[in-house]
Amino acid sequence: MSDVQKRKFLMLIKKMGDFGVIHDTTKFRNEGDSIYAFKPQPDRYLCFFFSGKKIIVTNAYRKKSDKLPKRKRNSIKKYG
Repeated sequence: MSDVQKRKFLMLIKKMGDFGVIHDTTKFRNEGDSIYAFKPQPDRYLCFFFSGKKIIVTNAYRKKSDKLPKRKRNSIKKYG
């Protein structure tokens, strides 16, 4: 992961921590089934909320399509 990609992801994490919400769906979005995604282009970091205000980031992948692949959705569901 390049420094630029790390910086983009960390800025989104900081924004969520500072404000508790990211309204821009191009940066953070509910993917369904209580799965959320931080979306610094072109990567996706899948996560879920855990006991209060904790966010658990489970895995990441490079975006290749508009929809969340079922295989990725199923892999995160086992954590949540």
